[in-house]
Parts: sequence; C-alpha cells; structure tokens
Amino acid sequence: MPAMRRSERGSSTAAFVAGRLVWAGALLGALAGCRYGGAASHNLDVVLGPTERLQYTGNVQGTFEYLMGTLLVPLIGPKETWFSGRSSDPIKDPTNVAVKNLLRLAGTGDGPRRWREAEEVRHFARYAAVCPAGLARERALLELAPHGRRLQLAGPYRRPAVPASAEELRVRLAGLIDGAQSLASKGGSAPATALADFQSACKVLAEAEVDIAGGRRVLRAIAPFLRRTGLRAEAAASLTALSEGIQRRLVAEALAIGLEDPLPYVRAAAVRSCTEVYGDVFLLEAAFVLGVRPVQPVLPGAFGAEFTAFGLRPDPPEVEEMRVEICRLLSTRGLPAPARTADARGLTLRWGVYAALTQVATRYEIFESRARAQAMLALDVVSGAGLGSLREEVWQDWWSEVDPELRSLMTSEQERERKATPPAS
Repeated sequence: MPAMRRSERGSSTAAFVAGRLVWAGALLGALAGCRYGGAASHNLDVVLGPTERLQYTGNVQGTFEYLMGTLLVPLIGPKETWFSGRSSDPIKDPTNVAVKNLLRLAGTGDGPRRWREAEEVRHFARYAAVCPAGLARERALLELAPHGRRLQLAGPYRRPAVPASAEELRVRLAGLIDGAQSLASKGGSAPATALADFQSACKVLAEAEVDIAGGRRVLRAIAPFLRRTGLRAEAAASLTALSEGIQRRLVAEALAIGLEDPLPYVRAAAVRSCTEVYGDVFLLEAAFVLGVRPVQPVLPGAFGAEFTAFGLRPDPPEVEEMRVEICRLLSTRGLPAPARTADARGLTLRWGVYAALTQVATRYEIFESRARAQAMLALDVVSGAGLGSLREEVWQDWWSEVDPELRSLMTSEQERERKATPPAS
C-alpha cells in the first residue's frame, strides 16, 4: 500500500507538472501572438488623459502585465491581487511613452483587423490633434497616412456646422449597444427584427456629424463588438461600415489640423501624409505656396478652386521645414500628373511649379540654404533639365530661357483651344 501511494503521488506530481507546463506553453504562445496592440492602446489612453494633458502618473502596462490583467486574472483570481498596476505609478517621460506606444500600435498584428484599424485611427487622430508633445503629434500624423489611403479619402476635411454633442452620441450609442448585445447573446437564433433594429441603430449613429472628440468616443464604445467574432455577417458588415465612416472623418480632420500645427516639423509631417493620401492635387497646391506668396495664375481660370481647396499658406522665409519636405516630395514623385499634359491648363500648371521652385532656388537673400538646395534638386527632376547643379546662377540662366518659352506655348495653346471650341448657340 505505501508503494501504491508513492506511485499515486508520483503520478499526481507528474500530472501537476504537466498541467503547469501546458499552462506555461499556452501563456508563451499567447505572448508570442500578442504584438503589443491591446497594451499599447491601453497605455495611450492612460498617458493622454481626459483633459488632453500628458499624465505623469498612471497605470502604464507592459505586454505581460496587460495579458495577465485582461486574459488570465479573470479566470484565476481577483484582479486587484494580480499584476494590477497602481494608478499612481510615476511616468517619468510621458512623451517617450506616448511615441513608443504609437509605434507599437502601428506595428501590431493582433486582434481582428476591423478592431485594430479602428483603434489605430482613434489614437492617431486624437494624438495628432490635441497631444501637447510635438514629437507625438508628428508620429501620429505619419501613421495616419496608410489609413487615409485605405479609407480612400476623396477630398479635404469639411468641418460640421454643429458637431454632435456627447449626450446626443450617448443616446444614439445606447440603441446600438443594446442591439449588439442582443444579437451576440442569441447568435444564429436571433430574429430578423433584431438584426434590422441593429442595422437601423448603426445607420442612425452614422448620420451623426462627429468631430475627433465625438468620433473617438464612438470608436471606443463599439471596440468590444468590433473585436468580437460571434456577430452575424450582416451585423458585422453594418458595424464595420459605421466604423469606417467615422474613421474617415477623424483622419481628414486630424490631417487638416496638422497642416495648421504651430510647429514647422509637425506641419511638414502633415504635408507628407496629405500627399500620400490625396496625391498630386494636394502636392500641386503645396508647390504653389513654396514661395513668399502663392504663385499667381498666368492664364485666367487655370488655377481653379481645386488647387486652393486645402487652404495652404506659405511659411515665413526663415522657416524651411515644410519647404524642404515639399521639394523632397517633388524630387521623389516627379512632376504632378495634371502638370504633365500639353494643353493650356497643363502648361500653366507646369509653369506654376517651375516658377515656385525657381523662386526658392535662386533667392539666396530670402530663403535658407537647405530649402534652396532641395528646390534645385527638385527642379532638376520635375523639369528633366539634367543640369545636376546646386549653383543659383545656373538655374537663373535656365529660367530666363524656359520662362518665355513656356509663356509662348501657353498663349498659343490657349488660342488654339479657343478656336477649336464651338461658339455658344
């Protein structure tokens, strides 16, 4: 009997150890699959508090601590006794914590894609618009570019006349949350009316005019349902459409705010992201404000509202960050497509780009050296001149030949188009 008991104890110990190994393996697997997304989102909510100020105390969590707090603690014990983190923990450098977690959130791959995209836009738009730290605003603006392309923003931000209030959004959200919980609890057995009510609640909420403050509240409220996989396909599609509609508004507003940021390097980041999102139409408008004053039209009507839609304004001559970025973008992307055509409009746009770059490249008494050098490099690319020179007098001589030639071509083409246009009856 004693031998039997020893054998039983040995088997029990082995089973206990095996169970612990399985538990540890599952934990390690979960940690390997978790790429900071949930922890980063939590930390970004903590560091930038509800008053839109950076916090110097708070419950910033690492990946392991966040995993224990959200996945395992509810199963094995009271949360306050396990890896809970203290709300008064010091945050020595909140700017560093913010930038680090913005990068982590951008690089995450965990969770459903629709949830992950909504969380990224929620944080990036908020930090780009209201974070006191310029480095964090710059990083957030750069991270918004892929989302702007994904969401296919059609044009610049148009501010709502009266954004929806917090109370209005709360009322609209209540119906959606009730409907989502009902659908999730009943699963496939939910009646058709429940699905119709939920889709109607999504539509009502989508019609609300939200700004960044209201939009991020909506995205945070629907995040648990975006992360859930048990919703019916029709309900999930309606929820995703609602989320993406709100994301479009947040990205567009954040980019517009970034273009007016008080810090030049943050404005430069906004210019880069806007060029990626809106393309050549935006880059043309940016090129026209390279100088001290916007380039004036040579032909009536050639510079229409489409090239002033973003409301860009020239920076003072001594501020070079945005000029350098615009010239760098022109060097990388080449002459914008609308300025490549041979008609009067295309020739006029081309003249505008050349004139703006030449103004910066050759006015050494006005512009800083880095901006002038980058303008010469851009001018060489967009014009195809192939001069390869950083000497101002070389580009002055080039412009003295190209300017009258382009003006003559524009005048001839305008006259030809006028004659080809049938008279109005």
